Amino acid sequence: MTGVQHMEIVFHTGKDSEQSLRQFAEKRAEFLTRELRDLNAEELKALLSTLKEDHRTFEQK
Repeated sequence: MTGVQHMEIVFHTGKDSEQSLRQFAEKRAEFLTRELRDLNAEELKALLSTLKEDHRTFEQK
């Protein structure tokens, strides 16, 4: 990955918290998409291999 990008995290509770969480999830997906676009084929293969070995996905828990 080129450079370090930081992602701002804000916690919302109470009124409209579901909307805030949905917006955060959308921004998270956009961030990951940008990061993945910067990877070359070998880096993508390594990431996929690691995810498979660890039985992980990008899904939120």
